[in-house]
Amino acid sequence: MDIFTLIKEDNLAEVKAMIGKEPSLVNAVAPKKPVDTKGMSPLQVSLCTNWHRDIVDFLLDHGADVNFMESADLHIAQAHPVLHDAVSVALWNSRRYGCVDPDDPDNIAFAWKHTKEDADRSYALLERMIRMGANVNGVNNYNDNALSEALSQACYLCPSINPLTGKPFPGLRMTPEMTEDFQRIFRLLIRSGADTESRNSYNKKTIREFYEEHREVWSIYEPVLKEFGKA
Repeated sequence: MDIFTLIKEDNLAEVKAMIGKEPSLVNAVAPKKPVDTKGMSPLQVSLCTNWHRDIVDFLLDHGADVNFMESADLHIAQAHPVLHDAVSVALWNSRRYGCVDPDDPDNIAFAWKHTKEDADRSYALLERMIRMGANVNGVNNYNDNALSEALSQACYLCPSINPLTGKPFPGLRMTPEMTEDFQRIFRLLIRSGADTESRNSYNKKTIREFYEEHREVWSIYEPVLKEFGKA
């Protein structure tokens, strides 16, 4: 069994044993199949296949590359720096409302998601990777940096606006807890040097030009910009 399968199974003991025997595996590259993890590092796989928390910490303790990105030779449309996965983990593990059953297209029931412990631990992971040298201005295939990725993920988690009424769809709610958790992520990224005017290579818009149109997300993000004199 390879290290990537062990990670997906959350088998920390075997991951430790395998890297103990062959330390270079900490930065191995996943094979072309399965496609969902093609070209990823162990750290990426441990972040994007259900956040295997203890494995992530172990890999970072043992030299995982915090600036890894899938090789351009693999022609992966969504290739991105591993820090973007940590950003996603931090946003999705914030204190927020979410669908009770996200796989049910007719589901309209929502419930509180994640504890303060979840939010704090995921934020601490992001902070640790940046402290270890992860580049907040490392970009994906569309020239989005870590701040742009954070705003993109926030859009999925904030209430959506019904274009016919101009009002939010029912269910999801903006909460003080969610706002607090989102803002500290944005704040960390900007404080760490993230370019607030990064421009997407597909839509040709800067972060500001694109996300000012997303009212709910912008209402959380703009106060942070003002703190840094960038509004």
